[in-house]
Amino acid sequence: MKNSKFDFTKVQSLSGSAQQHGSVYWKDGASDTMKNMPANRYLHYILESSFSVKDSPIWMDSSTSSECQNLEKAIGGPERLAEITGSRAYERFTGNQIAKIYKKYPQQYKDTERISLVSSFLATLFLGSYAAIDYSDGSGMNLLDIRRHVWSEKCLDACAPGLKEKLGNPMPSHAVLGTISPYLIERYGFNPDCKIVAFTGDNAGRFKLFYLNTHLASARTRVRFPGVVKP
Repeated sequence: MKNSKFDFTKVQSLSGSAQQHGSVYWKDGASDTMKNMPANRYLHYILESSFSVKDSPIWMDSSTSSECQNLEKAIGGPERLAEITGSRAYERFTGNQIAKIYKKYPQQYKDTERISLVSSFLATLFLGSYAAIDYSDGSGMNLLDIRRHVWSEKCLDACAPGLKEKLGNPMPSHAVLGTISPYLIERYGFNPDCKIVAFTGDNAGRFKLFYLNTHLASARTRVRFPGVVKP
C-alpha cells in the first residue's frame, strides 16, 4: 500500500479479525521492546526475540485431552464448565493449551509476561502495546465467565498459576483500545489520531461484516482489517 502511494493519513480507525483458538506468548521485556521500535526496521526483525514460545498452538492442536479432563474435573464436570464459559472443555480451546504449556514447558511459561490470542496479538502490533482480548474471542478459551464478562478464577486456577495477570482484563468487542503506534505513524504516515478498536475472532468478525454490509464479507478470508477512511 505504501508503494502504491496510499494516503494513510485518511485512516481514522482500524479493527480486524483473526483465526480463533491460537495463542501467542510474549516474553518478559517484550512490552519495553515495543515502546522503542525503530521505524527503519521491519517488525518481524524487531520482535523476533520477544516470544517465550516459538511455535504458537492453533485450533488444529488436539493434544490436550488430559488437560480438558483435568479442567472439567476441577470445575465440577462438563455441564458446570459449560454453564460458566459457554462450552465444555475442548482440546483446541486456549485455556487447555495454556495448561499444556505450563505443564510441559514451565520455564517458558514463567518467562511469559503476556498471553495474546491471535486477534489481540494483531491489535497489539497496531497499538504498540498489549491489546486486550475481546469478550467474543475470549469466550472460546474455556476461561471467560460469559455472564459476568470476567475471567473465571476457578478456570484460571485449574489451568496455570498467575494466569490472570498474563491475560490482562478482557474488553467489549467494540472497545477503543487507544491510538495507533508511533512506529506505524513514522514508518507509514498514519494519522496520529487513528483509533484502534478491539480485534476479534474470524467467525465473529465474519458475522459482524455480514450484518453490517454483506458486500464486505468474504467467507474465504481468514484475516481481515476493517477500517474507516476519510474521503
